[in-house]
Amino acid sequence: MESRWAFLLGCVLGGAFIGAVAWFSRGDRALEREITVERINIVEPDGTPRLIISNRARYPGSFLEGEEIARPDRASSAGMLFVNDDGTENGGLLQEGAIGSDGHPKASLSLTFDRFRQDQVLQLLQIEHGGQGRAALVISDRPDYRQFSIRDVMALAERLGQLPPEEQQALIAEHREKGDIGAQRAYFGTMPDGRALMILRDAKGRERLRFEVPAEGEPRIDVLDAGGQVVRSLHPVDAAG
Repeated sequence: MESRWAFLLGCVLGGAFIGAVAWFSRGDRALEREITVERINIVEPDGTPRLIISNRARYPGSFLEGEEIARPDRASSAGMLFVNDDGTENGGLLQEGAIGSDGHPKASLSLTFDRFRQDQVLQLLQIEHGGQGRAALVISDRPDYRQFSIRDVMALAERLGQLPPEEQQALIAEHREKGDIGAQRAYFGTMPDGRALMILRDAKGRERLRFEVPAEGEPRIDVLDAGGQVVRSLHPVDAAG
């Protein structure tokens, strides 16, 4: 008889223990539905960063082949940073917004995708400053990293900062002629003055085709030569004539 009661008591206690574990487990899972942190680092088993989500204070610099490089220009931004298998930054999401000293919002949001070991080739952008704003999709060309990598871009930027303006322009022109510097190829968006604008550029970044609709509503299409001069145009006056 005693053994029977011992068996029953054991079943009761065992069931209570399992129920308690299940209850606490459900509670833990419920708590995991929301976390409050300043930064989340998603890494591979070997520790290589792949995705970083951060507030402004802890937002990282750029990653280049596993090395983190300081980026003081990002000090006011929060967001996400994408890192590829190489340990190199591969794009990200930056966002900021505050009321400026002039009383107007100063805000921006930029989602970018980079070419391998290079700078961004695709950007979704929104900027508001001084009471005006614009939003755009921007597509750019970048050379293969074996020709000119993001490390070379950073070295060139540092060198340019040490030169007077006229020498800066000459050096930029030299590298652009070699194809080292990427060029914006397409812009589709709005402008601070209210225009809706689409611009297509050649491989050297020269504007060659422009579609424009001003805020007043008079559309215009311009074809430009390599020197930036309009050689052909279509607008309502032409169509009416």
